[in-house]
Amino acid sequence: MTSPKLDRSNIVEFIADIFERRGAESYLGEPVSMSEHMLQGAVLAETDGYIYEAQGGLNYHFDYIGDDPTLYIPTYFDPKNHTDDPQAAAMRDMVRTMNQASDAQFVSAMSSYFDLGTFVAYAAGEAFLAEIDGLLSTSGMTNFYLYRRLADNRWFFLPWDRELTFTASNWSIWAYTQDNVLLRRCLAIPELRQRFMDTIHLLSDGI
Repeated sequence: MTSPKLDRSNIVEFIADIFERRGAESYLGEPVSMSEHMLQGAVLAETDGYIYEAQGGLNYHFDYIGDDPTLYIPTYFDPKNHTDDPQAAAMRDMVRTMNQASDAQFVSAMSSYFDLGTFVAYAAGEAFLAEIDGLLSTSGMTNFYLYRRLADNRWFFLPWDRELTFTASNWSIWAYTQDNVLLRRCLAIPELRQRFMDTIHLLSDGI
């Protein structure tokens, strides 16, 4: 079958046909549908935000390693757009706050960057799936993007590549949770630790 030549006259119809025929299918085996993935990409494409890909295998866990922004980008987070000006200082500032905010100020300080409850639930999902090659990887964080929304400087995790889930049958839900700075500090907050456990229980009940 010959693929149609796409142009402005038929591209919308072409995409709509994919949504109708394959939108409910899993995207490359991941827990997200084709339509959800396509819509996510479309939303990001319409914004002026910044996207960074976590670089795995470097034993990096959101550690604050100095004030030079180039220590973080592109070594640990590779910019996928705005490469001429990836605004590495914004990453540096976020990581510094994550590491240096006092215990009393941590939630309020980091809530300006992340929805901490959503992050903890995401981490719990990876832990439940025994994901050995993601946020809590054996060799440092990998297989996710960080998206920074320019309008309010909010950050979002966009996970991908989940083909290694359930490959380690003895994987503890607490594996490497103390290595990751953001998760370690979140789990020290009773309400966020409870959110982590509630998510694990919710997923367990679905089995």
